[in-house]
Amino acid sequence: MNQVNLMGNVTRDLELKESATHHKYVQFVLAVNPIGSKDRSADFINMVAFGTQAERLSSYVQKGTKLAVSGHLASESYVNKDGAQRTSTNVVIETFELVGKNKSKVKEEAVEA
Repeated sequence: MNQVNLMGNVTRDLELKESATHHKYVQFVLAVNPIGSKDRSADFINMVAFGTQAERLSSYVQKGTKLAVSGHLASESYVNKDGAQRTSTNVVIETFELVGKNKSKVKEEAVEA
């Protein structure tokens, strides 16, 4: 089972991008505060959404927005600009909900592309 549920704050404004194969996506970081620990700083989790989810996120979400997300972990290997092999792990968003004062704006379920 590969299922992730997180709630946190978006760390920067989102920018909708398009891949070389014309698929829309958005990448951002979610700052998640650990439960029950005031001594520990937030965890910063890489997030990615594709297609309609990406479009909706980029329309409703900005820096500081509190989000609840569900998705799955995905890892990928790549070669960086210096030629070094790297691995990146992201949460691929399947569903999201705005939390708090923005809650009334939107609640979206994943749309299959």
